[in-house]
Amino acid sequence: MTRGVSVVIVLAWISVMAVLVNRSYVQATGNMATDLARYGSSAQWRGIYYRGEKIGFTVSQTVPIETGEGRDEAGFELQEDGQLQMALLGAHTFTTLQTRARVNRAFELQSFEFALDPGTGPIKVGGVVRNLDLHISITSGGNTRTEVRRLGDRPMLALNLVRRLADEGLTPGATHRWNVFDPATLRNAPVTVSVVGREIVRAGNVPIPAFRVGMEFAGLTTTAWITDTGEMVREESPLGFISVRESPERARALAIDGGIRQDLLRASAVVPIIARRTPQLPPIDDPRNVRRLRMRVEGVDLSSPDLQGAGQSLDGNIVEIVDAQTLTAGPGATDLARYLNPEP
Repeated sequence: MTRGVSVVIVLAWISVMAVLVNRSYVQATGNMATDLARYGSSAQWRGIYYRGEKIGFTVSQTVPIETGEGRDEAGFELQEDGQLQMALLGAHTFTTLQTRARVNRAFELQSFEFALDPGTGPIKVGGVVRNLDLHISITSGGNTRTEVRRLGDRPMLALNLVRRLADEGLTPGATHRWNVFDPATLRNAPVTVSVVGREIVRAGNVPIPAFRVGMEFAGLTTTAWITDTGEMVREESPLGFISVRESPERARALAIDGGIRQDLLRASAVVPIIARRTPQLPPIDDPRNVRRLRMRVEGVDLSSPDLQGAGQSLDGNIVEIVDAQTLTAGPGATDLARYLNPEP
């Protein structure tokens, strides 16, 4: 009887694993192949790298849409698909992303659909702009909820930011400011674009003349190289992410040994290292007993009010943190219900 029960358990485990593999990889790969078949010769393929290791790719294209195709206004459809494979918290994740957006001739957002599937089921976000109201629907776990957000002005997507910049002309020394909507976070935030000058950048061992552009968004500044026709050749993030233009075959190649792929959380963690050449900064031998820490932080925007809180204060670029055990309890806040509401 014991042997029979063991066989049944093993067979059940194999069946469950087969279903998981089929749903997470076979079906996902088949759907991705169908989505990628829509991209033509004018599509832009890019390989995504994190600290020297390739973790995925993206492909995008802009399709003109004329009136009479169910639209009152001519414009464009922006299409982008992507795939990421990375290690997070010791587990390997296989994530697919898809964005479809419709814009008018001025590249102002009309509607969009965004989908993110980390292998455990898709999360879908859709939106329609009516006047300055953004009507949003969020589908996750089989449930859909809607909300309406009031926008200050007509939003623009990061997908068509480069095209908008090329249309206005890449002039060294020029600075542009727009509001960019991010479907992944449902945020409409300002972006500042500064054109530095023309340089030679390499993509696939091919030297390409392009304009170096700095883009500041949400407190981080990325560097991109853009051609006169509005094609992004390379983009670098201070967090270690790099996007490079590649051929379709090279962009889709993900032959990376899982044993050498870095854990994303571990690789991005802030670990202080006291250099030996700075004797005035002694190492923290017993960090658990530290009661106060003062540090100078550079290279990031510290103007957010979130940096001021219980046990933490900011003075210029000096952050001071005190041990929570030394704090005195005060009266609790009364307006806490809004923090318990669900967020997108």
